[in-house]
Order: sequence, then structure tokens, then C-alpha cells
Amino acid sequence: MSTSYDKKQGPIVQVVCGRCLSSTRTRRPMEWKREIARSALSLARSAQVERNNESCFFVRAAGVHRFIKRYHVKKRH
Repeated sequence: MSTSYDKKQGPIVQVVCGRCLSSTRTRRPMEWKREIARSALSLARSAQVERNNESCFFVRAAGVHRFIKRYHVKKRH
């Protein structure tokens, strides 16, 4: 934790989480940049999979609805 002073706001305390601090001390900058990029890519992929699953669900639901509407509802003449 470090403290600095701003004339308008007063003392500013900066807190760094332990994991971030340990990773910056023990690894070289390129390694943790790669790790951050890998994490971001993984998050983006899982979000895309989630969107794909939702769209498949809606397509299936629409298909079932069309099937029910076409074959199981008697039309009035």
C-alpha cells in the first residue's frame, strides 16, 4: 500500500492486490501480459459459446412452435 497526496483531494491511498503484486514480482512483464491476454481471450470465447447456446435454444424453440402450430392445431374451415 502506498500513499500520495493530491492538493484538491487530500491523501490518496493506492492498494494493490496480493496476487497482482506477486505475479509482477516473480514473473517478467511479457509473461504476465501474455497471461492477461490469455484470460481475456478465454473470457471472450466463453461469452461467445454462451451466446451460441442461447441462439440454438431460441432456434429450437421456434422450430418446435412451428411444428406444433403446423401439425397439432386443427384449422377451422
